[in-house]
Amino acid sequence: DLEASLEPALRALIAGNDTLRLKTLKDTVLQYQSVFSTIRTAAYALLAVVAVFSILNLVNTSITHLVSQKKELGLFCAVGLDSRQLSRMIAYENAFQTAGSFVFSSAFGIVIGKIMCQGVSNVPGFSFVAYTFPFVSVSVYFLAMLLLQIFLTRFACRYCRRSSLAVQLRGMD
Repeated sequence: DLEASLEPALRALIAGNDTLRLKTLKDTVLQYQSVFSTIRTAAYALLAVVAVFSILNLVNTSITHLVSQKKELGLFCAVGLDSRQLSRMIAYENAFQTAGSFVFSSAFGIVIGKIMCQGVSNVPGFSFVAYTFPFVSVSVYFLAMLLLQIFLTRFACRYCRRSSLAVQLRGMD
């Protein structure tokens, strides 16, 4: 290998001269990979913060929706909707909201991530940056959203069962 035989010879030539130093492309790529690893860690930290705020927003939206529908849910129960049917209805509403949130945020994040990786890979020295689908991140996010869906549905069902029909029909007076 030409590189393996030339590098030691060049280093020996400049060893006695303090004003010269040898910087290879391999060294530069290793340095950039280290910097990129730090940037990736910071990006994942930012992603975690955004994910926490989006989950809080989803919880807030779901609870606000439930409280604002209290009167309508009471009316459904008054005309014969049993608790099992009410639980199913709440579960489907929450599932549609959670699934929509998951699909939109995942699709948006994947597209933005791919565009960013393509842009960075065009910068000289960063050609090693290539987009790979974030299976682990998306799987963890999916699991978190699924657990959140289960929690929200159980909370909503308990909330509806806790108040009497008269209180539900009275609503938010």
